[in-house]
Amino acid sequence: MSEQLLDKSRVQTLYPLNVIAEHLLDKLLEQVKLKHPKLGSTIIKRGDNSASYYHYLLAGEAEHRISFEQRQQLTTTNSSNPLDELLAQGGTIKAGPDCAILTVSRAVVEQFLSWSESQAFRVVHMDDDPEVELGDVAIDDDYEDDWSEVFLKSPLAAHIPAATMMQLFSVMEDITLKQGEVVIKEHSPGDYFYLLKQGTAQVLTSTGGPFKGETFDLSAGCYFGDEALVADTPRNATVVMASDGVLGRLAKEQFDHIIKQPLIHRLSAEEIAAIPEPLRSYLDVRLAVEYNHGHYPEAQNSPIAYIRKHLKNFSADNSYIIAPGCGRRGELALYLLKQAGYKVFLMEESDSL
Repeated sequence: MSEQLLDKSRVQTLYPLNVIAEHLLDKLLEQVKLKHPKLGSTIIKRGDNSASYYHYLLAGEAEHRISFEQRQQLTTTNSSNPLDELLAQGGTIKAGPDCAILTVSRAVVEQFLSWSESQAFRVVHMDDDPEVELGDVAIDDDYEDDWSEVFLKSPLAAHIPAATMMQLFSVMEDITLKQGEVVIKEHSPGDYFYLLKQGTAQVLTSTGGPFKGETFDLSAGCYFGDEALVADTPRNATVVMASDGVLGRLAKEQFDHIIKQPLIHRLSAEEIAAIPEPLRSYLDVRLAVEYNHGHYPEAQNSPIAYIRKHLKNFSADNSYIIAPGCGRRGELALYLLKQAGYKVFLMEESDSL
C-alpha cells in the first residue's frame, strides 16, 4: 500500500511538487515520509513545529477543525494542495479513518525547485560587452599576467569592497592543473568558486541542455562556479583545462562569508517604506505556476530565466525588492541583478502576508 501511495504519478498531482523536474522525482521520493496517524490524533496545528514541512492527504480522511461547531471533512478527491494552507483560517488538522499523510521538508522542496531551474544557470563570466562572443576573446602574450586586472573589472568585483577583495585574494587557494584535467563535472555538487589565473580552459555543455552542446573558451581573469554556490545547485556543465594552468579556488564556506553574505541585504518593513513608492518594485522570482498559486500582493512575476534574458531592461532608478517565499532563488536573483548594477534587496520573511 505504501509503495502505491508514493509513486511518481501521485507525487506529480501535488503542488508544488508537481513543478519539480520529472528527472528529479526519484531523488525527491527518497526525502518524503509516509505517516499513518491514529484516528483523532492531531496532524498539524497553526504555529507548531510542523510549519517547516508540507503535509498532504494521500489516503483516507482528515478533518479541519476550527471550533467544535466549525469542522470541514477532507478527502483525497481535492487534495492536491498542502493541508497546511487550510491553517491560514486557524484551527487544527485531525486524522480521520484510514488516514495516510505524506510529509516533506519545505527546505527540501525549495532545493529541488532550484535544481529544476539549474540547467538555465550560467557557469561562465566574462566581459559583458554584447559584441564579444565567449569563444572570440583574443589572448596575447601578456594577457595571462593581467588576470587580476581582468577580474577587477568584472561585474562581481564591482560589488566587492577593496578590503574584502584583499581578503579574497589572500585566502584563495592556488591549484596547478595539467591540460585535459577536469576542473568541475556536470551534475556534481557545487563546492568551490574558481578564478582562472594562468592558462586556458573550456566549458563543455550537454547536448540536451540550454546551450545544446556548445563549448566556451575561458582565459585568465574569468571566474565560474559562483551561481551553483549561491543557489546550492549541481553544476550544469563540465570545465576542463585546455592548457596547463593555475586556478585560484574558494571553498563554499569561504565564498558565503566573503562574497555572498555582503551582497545579500534584507530590508525590514520600515526600511522598505522609506523607499519612495514610485521607485519601489517587488519581484517574485518563482515559476509562473507557483506565482499564480499565490504571491505577495504587489509583486510581479520575474522568474530566473526571465531575469537572465531581460537583465538590460530593468531600471537603474528603481529599487527592486525580492518578495518573501522565493528561497534560494531569491538570493540568486539578487546576485544576478546586483552584478548587473541594480539596487536590489531581499524582504525579510517575517514581513510576508
